[in-house]
Amino acid sequence: MRRNFIVGLLAVALLAFPAPASATSSGVTQLPMTTGCVAEWAGSCVAGTGLVGARASVVSPDGKNVYVTGAGGNSVAEFKRNVSTGALTQLANPNDCLSTTAGECKAAVGIAGPRGIAISPDGASVYVTGEDANAVAEFRRDATTGVLTQLADPNDCLSHTDTDCADVKGITDAIGVTVSSDGNNVYVTGDDGNSIAEFSRDTTTGVLTQLADPNDCLAEGGTTDCAAATGLAGAHKVVVSPDDKSVYVASSTSNAVAEFSRDTTTGVLTQLADPDDCIAESGSECAAGVALDGARDLVVSPDNANVYVTAENSNAVSVFSRNTTTGVLAQLTGANACFSSTTAGCTPASGLGGAAELAISPNGENLFSSADSDSALAVFTRDTGTGHLTAVGCVAEVSGPCVAGSALDDPLGVTASPDNKNVYVSVLGSDAINAFSVTATMSGLPGELSRSGAPGDCYAEAGAPCTPERGLAGAYFVTTSPNGRNVYTVSQEDIPPSATISEFSRDPTTGQITPLAAPDDCIGAVCGRPAKGLGVPSSIVITSDGKNAYTASQNGGISVFSRDLTTGALGQVIADPNACVSNDGTGGACIDGDGLPQPISITASPDGKNIYVGDYGGFLDTFRRNRSTGLLTQTGCISNTTGVSGCPTVAAGLDGVFDVIVSRDGRNVYAASSVSGAIAEFKRNKRTGRLTQLRHRKGCISTSDPRCALHTPGLGFVRALALSADGKFLYAASEGDDSVVGFKRNKHTGALTPIRHFAANWTQDANTPAFVGQRDGWGLDGATSIAVSGNGRFVYVASDESDAVVTFAKSKKKGTLQEMNALGGDGLDSARSLVITPDGRNLVVAAQNQDSVGPNGAVVTLGIGP
Repeated sequence: MRRNFIVGLLAVALLAFPAPASATSSGVTQLPMTTGCVAEWAGSCVAGTGLVGARASVVSPDGKNVYVTGAGGNSVAEFKRNVSTGALTQLANPNDCLSTTAGECKAAVGIAGPRGIAISPDGASVYVTGEDANAVAEFRRDATTGVLTQLADPNDCLSHTDTDCADVKGITDAIGVTVSSDGNNVYVTGDDGNSIAEFSRDTTTGVLTQLADPNDCLAEGGTTDCAAATGLAGAHKVVVSPDDKSVYVASSTSNAVAEFSRDTTTGVLTQLADPDDCIAESGSECAAGVALDGARDLVVSPDNANVYVTAENSNAVSVFSRNTTTGVLAQLTGANACFSSTTAGCTPASGLGGAAELAISPNGENLFSSADSDSALAVFTRDTGTGHLTAVGCVAEVSGPCVAGSALDDPLGVTASPDNKNVYVSVLGSDAINAFSVTATMSGLPGELSRSGAPGDCYAEAGAPCTPERGLAGAYFVTTSPNGRNVYTVSQEDIPPSATISEFSRDPTTGQITPLAAPDDCIGAVCGRPAKGLGVPSSIVITSDGKNAYTASQNGGISVFSRDLTTGALGQVIADPNACVSNDGTGGACIDGDGLPQPISITASPDGKNIYVGDYGGFLDTFRRNRSTGLLTQTGCISNTTGVSGCPTVAAGLDGVFDVIVSRDGRNVYAASSVSGAIAEFKRNKRTGRLTQLRHRKGCISTSDPRCALHTPGLGFVRALALSADGKFLYAASEGDDSVVGFKRNKHTGALTPIRHFAANWTQDANTPAFVGQRDGWGLDGATSIAVSGNGRFVYVASDESDAVVTFAKSKKKGTLQEMNALGGDGLDSARSLVITPDGRNLVVAAQNQDSVGPNGAVVTLGIGP
């Protein structure tokens, strides 16, 4: 299968590993430490009490209070919330906290080792699980002051071991607790008991009473105390669906989600019938799921349509659809099945190491996950129509791929405010509660990439999970028409032989692409429409007037096509030999050209007068274009070495040319040369199209070519170039160094000066020269293509070995980059080429080998956030 015809020339090993999404934008903003962080030991936060080992948190339904459990102090801390700013203020002593050890807090029972906390929908009751006490404690909440008061004995707590509490069953190592939406029931999980206990709740007093046997509890395999159930080993967290019809349990030892129906009158739970009783990583007793190793927490969306689950060992968030009639769960497939920082097959997302607990915003537009190993909070936007997630980014104690935050050492509990404005995180290692304002919305962050999930957002040769479309085997390069109404992809595949151009129309309103009707959907032998000179095509360009298309083919030459301005259909209607240009004329079938042994890149000048071709053999060729007929006449050939017949002009830094671009002002041409590890700089005569290498610093910048005066790291096997619309900055993608290098461009001379270097998993050693502004870039393994948004605010990179597209935020003034995130998933395996549509609304990606055993390839349409 053709993946890269010169892959053997690479001097570095490229790793095929799904890169985690990264972010310098996190989707949340941490409130100032003086208003957004309260900690037991103060530090940069406001000092608080009852926060040692902060574990779980909850916001009251009226948004006025936040309550936090402190495992280290056997305590519950109480806070007032500013409904305008989201800031927290601890209640005044003696109402600041409750604890079994009293001290500075009011005395309470049944909360030794507090883990879970839940509040009733009416805001009148708060329930806390005590893991060490094997108990659930009951508190009344004052709706005016927010003060908690434990109910009077014997209704203060329930346990089967704590003598201070009333005796109940099924809550050994009590962890999870939840209240039904109707307020009639409370359910508690016992981690060591592998169980879930069922309680009725007095809606007036808040008092809990265990349901009568045999409906008092359920346990894995059944016990003397509880009825039998499956998928409950290590029962951790429990949730009731908003419609009150279902209860779900995340079980860390079973690596499963157990599914129960709930009698809305009695509150009794009944496990769904096999095979819908549970979904597990192993799938032995349960239906098979993915990324559920160490299932830990779960939430149901407000619309009852989806369930989301964290898995600690999978470092993942998994996504399920929910049947709103039966409550049956089904894991989504493809890119939407799961998100993980490490698990293969999941969409990459950063900040999920040790994925712990979840919260979903009341409007259903955001999902938040704490991650204790990464000391991070990961943020997702949620499509309320499909339930699909998009990883926005993360904030963490140590920045890395996340935005740097404070007091985030080992975050656990997460809760969202009812007004959708804030999310609060309780932090075990920092003994703190942190407040964040929510900045990400369903419409996405500016520049953020997203997938619609619509059938037409991905077309692939082999079809599923994309829509099948012929002619895409080995999809290699993609471009759009100047008006944005058409998309064209060239594909190259050896087994079976395939050299094609695929043609799509694009809806300017939705951004969705659709193949043109046959036979205009593709050109090539496999499409029944062979074309002259179309042998292993590597690139295609559409002229600015939209009238012509030209392709560069590695073992063919330059093919000339006319384009229908109405439909966008291409046709090679020019008679021999003008239909193509090749190095030897191929026996008279094509025009005989010079410097064309292996054409790779082709581009057109903005004025449409000239076509420039970069050849891997070490050539840069100039053609004059007849703007009426589209015919080409060669007018120049520049060679990397002397003594080449037909190419008398010599320039440095042209060995293995892989990309050629023309500046928008038409003054300069730049060539990316893979073997030279260089960018060659040329001045262009706007009248004749003739190229002259710049004299400044010998006219090239290189990692290794000694003929270039300026040397910089990061250009090993440089593959692609992109210029900002204002012409001030140029960016290069390097497949060999897994990097992106930025340059400032002198608009008068065209000379380039390096400004910033991003590299995948970059580490400096004694043999690596220092470089100003080097950064670690996630998702850049095998960087192959690059584009700059028209507004100059974002840079996008396609990475062949990361199977991803990476987004960078760009400084319009300085040109420096900050990595936002990396997006992978269906259709992006071996992402080779990308292009931004002229309206700036979509990014279209060509991927050479979309997940498949046989020959494949795909073209994927991504949305760009406003």
